[in-house]
Amino acid sequence: MYRYLLSRTGQPVDAEELTSRTFLNALSSLDTYRGGGANFGSWLMSIAHNLLANWYRAKGRRPSTATLDDAAEVPAEDRKSTRLNSSHV
Repeated sequence: MYRYLLSRTGQPVDAEELTSRTFLNALSSLDTYRGGGANFGSWLMSIAHNLLANWYRAKGRRPSTATLDDAAEVPAEDRKSTRLNSSHV
């Protein structure tokens, strides 16, 4: 399951989070598992797939953010204009 989620998200931390949520959801819904036509592994994978779909939907709604390292870097032009503006003060 983790490998499936990792192949879809590309990020170990996201795959770990989704794997964890899959098992938590399964545990909380264990009383609803009927075991009819699908085996337990298939049921878990359907939970993982649904969580992944929700994750993609939520990810699409959030604006992308830069990493702290990228956000801390100031382009050379901005540094030059900042120095010019502060020298006029």
